[in-house]
Amino acid sequence: MASESVTKEYTSRENFWAQSGHGGDEFTYRLKKMMILEAVNKSGKLLDIGSANGYLVNCLTNWMKHSGLNLDFFGLEISRELTELSKKNFPHLEDHFFNGNVLDWKPQEKYDFIFTMIL
Repeated sequence: MASESVTKEYTSRENFWAQSGHGGDEFTYRLKKMMILEAVNKSGKLLDIGSANGYLVNCLTNWMKHSGLNLDFFGLEISRELTELSKKNFPHLEDHFFNGNVLDWKPQEKYDFIFTMIL
């Protein structure tokens, strides 16, 4: 299964941004991912589909703390192992990570923004 090979690849990497699927350094990761916030123009909830190890959800939460907007970030990941890794890495966001396939996942709430890098 494709998710198993992705899980193995991501969990073999040494740092949070690499485990989230980024191949560059932390500065480049931040530069690229902060562009997501350019589309966020109001308070609400953002769902990251394919959230891997949860690093992006954690970063977005931290980056937006003093923005003046009330934002909550959530992650949906098909790999159970990566979902559990997200919860372990970021226990303060444990209830923000969900395991499931976006094709048949039934969210319990509505999201104002959706982000994905899944191709």
